[in-house]
Amino acid sequence: MLQDPNGVIRIWGTGYYDKIQREGEFYVSAQRHMLKNKVRRQFEEFRAAIDLSLDERRKRLLVMLQTEDRKNHELSRLELEDERLLHHEETMKEATARREELENKECGLSDTRRHVLFAQSCVPYRQYVIEKHAREVAEDRKEITRYEEWDRLCQERDAEFAEKQKPHFEEQLEREDEGTRKLRQRTSDEIKSSYRDFIKRLQSKEDDKRFRYSEEQRRPRTILEVQGIEEESAEEKIKLKDELLKNVKQGVDALKKSRDEEKQKEKLVEAFCNKIMVTDCEHATVKKEALREEQLQFMRYQKRKSINEKSYNQCIDKLHRDVYTEKRLQEQRQRIKNKEKQTMFMKEVEDFRKAVSLRKKEEKAAEQELETEIPRIVGKTVKRENELLLEKEKERHRRSTQYALDLSGQQGYDFSVHNRLREIELEREKKAMTEAEVKYQELMKEVMLCTAPKRNNQPLH
Repeated sequence: MLQDPNGVIRIWGTGYYDKIQREGEFYVSAQRHMLKNKVRRQFEEFRAAIDLSLDERRKRLLVMLQTEDRKNHELSRLELEDERLLHHEETMKEATARREELENKECGLSDTRRHVLFAQSCVPYRQYVIEKHAREVAEDRKEITRYEEWDRLCQERDAEFAEKQKPHFEEQLEREDEGTRKLRQRTSDEIKSSYRDFIKRLQSKEDDKRFRYSEEQRRPRTILEVQGIEEESAEEKIKLKDELLKNVKQGVDALKKSRDEEKQKEKLVEAFCNKIMVTDCEHATVKKEALREEQLQFMRYQKRKSINEKSYNQCIDKLHRDVYTEKRLQEQRQRIKNKEKQTMFMKEVEDFRKAVSLRKKEEKAAEQELETEIPRIVGKTVKRENELLLEKEKERHRRSTQYALDLSGQQGYDFSVHNRLREIELEREKKAMTEAEVKYQELMKEVMLCTAPKRNNQPLH
């Protein structure tokens, strides 16, 4: 060991080389350790990166799977909702169809019940209508009688007034007579025209009703149509009666008005005549003959007036009687028609009841026959099916047996053909072997013949 002048100990010799070797080994081990640490760090970083990428991929995959699951869940929910709505619509359609069927059946039952109730209740109502019509006819007769009595009293009063009062003006009387005659003629013409129109309307209505009745007889009539016809005839009858009464009242009012005007004129004439007679009494003797002549003319005028009024009243009475007779005939015809309609309606109701009872009996008989027929049909069907199954089974067994026989025959034929072919092959092989053996023997003979001299020429040892 050497010492440096500076006091540093130097290693020399073998120790020096050992130190260098140790330092080298230490350096190598340190480098190896550092390399291992670096590789480990790099591996850990790579592993962390791989783990991170795997985590990200897992997260993305999880997100994708969750999104797909949500989509599938939403699609399943929508599909279930569509199926539920479709089932709901089908259920509603079926319920609507069943409800309509039930309503139709209920309507049919209610119509039948209504027809029966109407048939049971229409007889009292028609009796009430007949009684009401009779009461109205009686009231109309009383009203006509009252009008006739009132007209008769007015005529008597006018006659008494004419007997008491003596007008003196012939021109005024002629004008009054002409005005009254024109008024009465106009009233009579109006009444006659209204009566003719009434008769024409009655005839046209009668013809129309007869035509409609003939047309309706050709087809079955329902209850509502019968009721509508009765209501129409009743309304038409009431309308015609009101119109006739209105025309009669107008004629009577016009006659009353004309008579009131005549009374007023007679009063004015009487007052004027009395005034002249009071102021001109000195001329009474001179005009006595003239007044007498005027009185005679007035009496003749009153007589003509009474005759005209009597003929007018007779004409009015005849018109009333004709109207009443026509009305009574119309009512009688209407009663006959109503009775015929009632009879026809009752006949239709009875036919309807018979048809309903007959249909119920037929349905009941059909149901009973069906109840007895169903077991027989079912038994017959089951028996037929069993027979068909048995026939099919027999046919299948026959076909199987025939197929087995055909198969066994085919197998036997195939086996015989195979044996025959095998025998032919064996024979051909035997023939070939025999020919080969013959050729071989011939060749052997030839060889033996060829080698025999050589063998004889060889020296013996």
